[in-house]
Amino acid sequence: HLTVTNTATEADTAVRRDWRRPFAPRVVAGSLYSAVVVALAAIAAWPIYRSGAFLLLVGVSVALAVGIAVLARRWHWSGWSVAAALGGAVLVVGVPLAVPGRRGGPSELLRGLGDLFAGLVWGWKDLVTVELPVGSYRNLLVPALVIFLIGTCVLLLVSWHSGRIAYAAVPTAVVMIFFGLAFGRTDVSEPLRLGPLVLPGPVEMVVGTLGVVSTLLWLAWRHADERRRALRRVALTSGVNYSPRGSAA
Repeated sequence: HLTVTNTATEADTAVRRDWRRPFAPRVVAGSLYSAVVVALAAIAAWPIYRSGAFLLLVGVSVALAVGIAVLARRWHWSGWSVAAALGGAVLVVGVPLAVPGRRGGPSELLRGLGDLFAGLVWGWKDLVTVELPVGSYRNLLVPALVIFLIGTCVLLLVSWHSGRIAYAAVPTAVVMIFFGLAFGRTDVSEPLRLGPLVLPGPVEMVVGTLGVVSTLLWLAWRHADERRRALRRVALTSGVNYSPRGSAA
């Protein structure tokens, strides 16, 4: 019994060691899935803003989110530590990125922080009532900051996770893409005519379709990876040779 227990422990240790590798398959797959979701979310949200300030916000926010996620995985941060890091990032870059009209001296910075906190609470509602595109008007970039900074970091961390919490990546991805498709928009892109065929809202259709397809592909890969890991654990425990074989299907 002791021998079997030790062997099982060694098997679990070997599987965990494989997961902690910097370029473990789950990290690569989760990163690719997250990259697709971020790109689709940015395309979906572009009609809301249509400004260089939005593109700058997306670029800086995603870079910060990736950095925080990598550090959190490397140093095994708790959820509270990740939340504190994200909160600090919002305070540091929130005014320059999401309230660019308040760039200036200390007095403008204090007003900008007030606008930032107001945008976290009311910016979502304001997006529904203003005329699009909003550009960098007032604090209406704050919701985008939340989506592309906090959303991207959460998406990366949960998609990299080895447990069932990884499946929380799916609703996170849905929220990120849904933000651009729903908030403030009352119409869709111009219909695409292909001879007698007319496709209404082609941009929204493509974004939604790619979002569903990428999610299904990631879920299918993760299910197959979990099966491979389970078989490997059994092989390490029992001593039976196991040679994993992949398939295009």
